[in-house]
Amino acid sequence: MMKKNKFFLFVIVIGIVIWKCNIPISEVGIEGVYVNNNYNEKPFYAEIPYNRDTLKLTRNKTFFSNFYGEGTYEFSSNIFGGNLYIVTENSISNFPLQNKIFRQTRVILVSDLNFYYEKVIEGEI
Repeated sequence: MMKKNKFFLFVIVIGIVIWKCNIPISEVGIEGVYVNNNYNEKPFYAEIPYNRDTLKLTRNKTFFSNFYGEGTYEFSSNIFGGNLYIVTENSISNFPLQNKIFRQTRVILVSDLNFYYEKVIEGEI
């Protein structure tokens, strides 16, 4: 009886870890088209869009967005998450990446308020 309880607890803990942890993302996996959410809020951060916006990340490490303009990007990824760095003429912005199981990749704009870009089109554009 004790072994069954321990096994059941072990399975639950592993399930929670898998559900909460990020899946490492590859260089090819970052490419695609992302659309922002929560864009109808009152503006209070100058660094994030408050209108519907699309972020396009291409294979040749360039990006385009109506809000951020165009430029290049870099990203890093590990088991604990990742970061997207978008570089324009005037600035460098750093955004955390989320790649959870059963969910599309997200570029987090403001994690506390659940503002993010979510991938809607996979692959090269």
